[in-house]
Amino acid sequence: AWGHANVAIVVAKRPLLPGEDAPWIETLRRRQQSTLVRALHALVTISDANGEPAVAIQHAEEILLVEPYRETAFQALMRLHAAMGNRAEALRVFARCRDVLDRDLKIAPSRQTLETWKSIEVG
Repeated sequence: AWGHANVAIVVAKRPLLPGEDAPWIETLRRRQQSTLVRALHALVTISDANGEPAVAIQHAEEILLVEPYRETAFQALMRLHAAMGNRAEALRVFARCRDVLDRDLKIAPSRQTLETWKSIEVG
């Protein structure tokens, strides 16, 4: 899975018809971005399973560069930081998630994000 995810990331990061705009091109670009995010999520999971939480954190942060409202990436970051013994950073990630969602979308974090936060806060 690691190799396939890396190939998908390399391909998905390539610009698709730069300078061209059309509805069908935008559809393809959204699919390409979705592929990139799925591949990065796979690398988060793989890196964590291989005992490389710092690498998993890098991949999760990259997801947020592409999709800044992706709560599953925030959840992974919280779990990874907590697993590394950095509870404060895990809680800071939750605060960042909450603030971004409130400021930009005027919504609260999802039930899953709140459950992840509560499991770390209670610790």
